[in-house]
Amino acid sequence: MVQLMIDITPKDWFDYVTAVSPIIAAFIACGLAWWQGKIQKKQHNLNLFKERWEIKNQLEACISEVLNISGENNTYMMVYQKLSEIIDICSYLFNEEIALKTKKIADLYLRTSTLSRKNTHLARANLKVDDTATDEEYNNILKLHTNLKDLMEMISSYLKKNSF
Repeated sequence: MVQLMIDITPKDWFDYVTAVSPIIAAFIACGLAWWQGKIQKKQHNLNLFKERWEIKNQLEACISEVLNISGENNTYMMVYQKLSEIIDICSYLFNEEIALKTKKIADLYLRTSTLSRKNTHLARANLKVDDTATDEEYNNILKLHTNLKDLMEMISSYLKKNSF
């Protein structure tokens, strides 16, 4: 004859806790992963803001050089090179509109610097400087000033809009 043995020992609280503990651990792990993701996103946004702020400060430093255009200024190629580097970074950190505006400023700066150097060399050689060339130089300087002002406003509004 076959006898069945059934375990009739009562379940106590420890048995229930051991059965539910993997589920609790899974919820805790999910909560920690979500929390870590939020922290990483805030850290990423903070790093982007710092890089954007650094580029804004570099552009402000370039502004004083750009507005100091003269035929005597021999640093114009370094300023143009710095603006070119900023253009590459702007397309990554900011939107395309800001990068294009920076490129426009760099090209206008190069044209104005070249024109200024040409006029200065003509004046040194005691040759007549064409009035249209001088007017074009001053018009380019005014355009540079307005474009730089617009660019700084665009960057400031972008930083406000995309702050963390």
